[in-house]
Amino acid sequence: MKNIKYTLLVTWCLSLVGCFESSSLDRWIDNQAINEIKLTIDGNELTIPAQSGIEYKFDYGKHTLTYNNDSLNFIVKPAKFGTTSFINSTQSNYFINTVVYSTSNVSQEEYDKISQKELKNLSVMVDGEQAEIELPTVEINDVFINKMDTYWDYSFDEPFPKKLSQKLNLPKDSYYFEDKRKLYREMDFLDYLKNDGEDEAISFPY
Repeated sequence: MKNIKYTLLVTWCLSLVGCFESSSLDRWIDNQAINEIKLTIDGNELTIPAQSGIEYKFDYGKHTLTYNNDSLNFIVKPAKFGTTSFINSTQSNYFINTVVYSTSNVSQEEYDKISQKELKNLSVMVDGEQAEIELPTVEINDVFINKMDTYWDYSFDEPFPKKLSQKLNLPKDSYYFEDKRKLYREMDFLDYLKNDGEDEAISFPY
């Protein structure tokens, strides 16, 4: 299959794997800033390295997160279904971008019709002026970003595949589409747009 381009909760439910024997879970705290940051959880000061993060073990129950003199109370509790989530303590922008994959026999007209459904209007800054662009992208800047709320196939440390390998038994002259979604930190998403042919220097409002 070829790749044709372009086309939180305050009460935080964390999952158990298997049975409900554990009393805690590890969750990623991400920092996409160019400098390290310091925050506290229940009075414990943590240093989060720049453009990286750390795993933190949360006991089930009430917690307080403090960053830059702002505090947030939340509850960690088990859930019946698995989930992938992380803490965005600086409320930075993250982006979930969709790429549409198709079999090689699809017409450009049909592909465009499918891919148009993924387009959304995003606010951007161009040369200091506010504008809008259409992208197959969702912007998120919640403190708790949960995969169950806004799904992605690939995290920010996983690349989009150049093609998908699928065993398909399709009737003659038929075709197949599949959407895949990737989570980006903001700087990585801007690099992606630049490499994909976006000529204007854009930025996203904070």
